[in-house]
Amino acid sequence: MKYILRLSIYFAGLFLLAIGINLAIKSNLGVSPVSALPFTISNIVGVSLGTVTIVVYAFFVLAQAFILRRKFKFKSLLQLLRTRLSFNDANPLEMLK
Repeated sequence: MKYILRLSIYFAGLFLLAIGINLAIKSNLGVSPVSALPFTISNIVGVSLGTVTIVVYAFFVLAQAFILRRKFKFKSLLQLLRTRLSFNDANPLEMLK
């Protein structure tokens, strides 16, 4: 039961984070440094921000594995799952309507 509550709070936090990122972009306040590269690529290529974010973060994890080599732990690949769950192609602001 405690595990389900923790997961619920975690996913609610990810949802609020995604809303904050969308609000910052829509209001022309800018993006955070970690979102700047995916945001720029998505504007140039014309692909959704969620898709580009997943690809860029996957590249970051692979680069981390390449740099760390034998010190890289397999459980670090779980970062990719979290990225996919939190940055999907759906716009959280549209989901609230």
